[in-house]
Amino acid sequence: MQKIREIFRSCSFKDRKKRFLCAEAVSGCCGRSVCRHYSTQTGSRGQGVSPSKLAFTFQDNRDLNPKRIAFRQGQLEKKLAELEQNLIPADLDTYYILLRECGSARALSEGKRVHAHIVQSGLSADRFLCNLIVGMYGKCGSVKNARQVFNDMLNKTVVTWNTLISAYAQHGNVREALQLFTQMQSEGIRPNRITFLCILNACSNTLTLTEGRLIHERVIENDLESDTIVINALINMYDKCGCLQKAQETFDNLSRRDLVSWNSIIAAHSHHGFGRVAIDLFHSMQQEGLKPNRITFVNLLGVCSSYSDLEVGKSLQTYVAEHGLDQDIVVGTALVNMYGKCASVVDARGIFDKMAERNIVTWNAMIGAYAHHGHTEEAFELFQQMGREGLQPDKVTILNILGACSHPAVLVKVRQIYQKAS
Repeated sequence: MQKIREIFRSCSFKDRKKRFLCAEAVSGCCGRSVCRHYSTQTGSRGQGVSPSKLAFTFQDNRDLNPKRIAFRQGQLEKKLAELEQNLIPADLDTYYILLRECGSARALSEGKRVHAHIVQSGLSADRFLCNLIVGMYGKCGSVKNARQVFNDMLNKTVVTWNTLISAYAQHGNVREALQLFTQMQSEGIRPNRITFLCILNACSNTLTLTEGRLIHERVIENDLESDTIVINALINMYDKCGCLQKAQETFDNLSRRDLVSWNSIIAAHSHHGFGRVAIDLFHSMQQEGLKPNRITFVNLLGVCSSYSDLEVGKSLQTYVAEHGLDQDIVVGTALVNMYGKCASVVDARGIFDKMAERNIVTWNAMIGAYAHHGHTEEAFELFQQMGREGLQPDKVTILNILGACSHPAVLVKVRQIYQKAS
């Protein structure tokens, strides 16, 4: 990543503008929303992690780290002071860097100051800068300001529309995003693959099947039916809309299937209760020479959890080891959860103890396995060990341990530990 940044910074500003048209649109419109497809889910009382929803995020959350944000805001304040004192040039390159940094640091007040300086400099009509300003406001959560800048722009490109659609979609304003999608076409702007990724990945959870089919028609009208990335998003959308048959048809019609295509259709069958079909698809995927990744195994282990299929689960553990994922925290947690749901607590603990790294979901899965199968002492002992290792319990942890511990003295102790952690 550092090498990429060095190469990018060495480019001329003209080259940077070209890269922005693709990179900024992709990272802003679809990057985070794709990752949300693999969101962390926790289970209910005494059950650790929900097997049908066990998935994990891959997004890089470094920009959202409070310390990193505070550091960036401090650096921004310094650069803004230099800009306002005319110690650094008030040019496109400076504004570009500052707007990107404001968006990454979620620094709305600093972003507004940069915007005001751009207006004062007479560059507020620059389309490239306006796109950046819309994107900055969107990342900072100020969709109202983003829309105002958008409305004031005279010459909007597809990047402009994509940026605002992304801002609406990422902050839960799905209907507004869909309205913009319709409006841009009525104004003669042809949507591109980024537009469809923005809509499909960010809005799949709320789209009706009718709306989804209309978007699919637009994909075909715009000659994107052979675009694997867009079609993968359509498969995911049909899955979320509850139309497994259409998801399968879309997958079957895809000329070039990548790993995401297979993972999407495997997940779709898993979500709809067709675990055996998901396992068969896994074998078909391997026959086509594709190597499974962590998401593949998380989906399949979730199937084993749902069906309490210990035999298939153990065979999947062998596959996990063969593909070098036995020390992956995501897959390891899914294995702990699977063995717990299959009543093989000893195997679950074996995986748990061998893991080099554990997170709160891992601990909850193991404690939940103990709690669900009546191992009260082991559950409480692990709960205490978790505290000794400096990890604070969350609500799922407490629900699990309360489900296992019914003795009044134990409940008092649990309450004291939780209050101390809070």
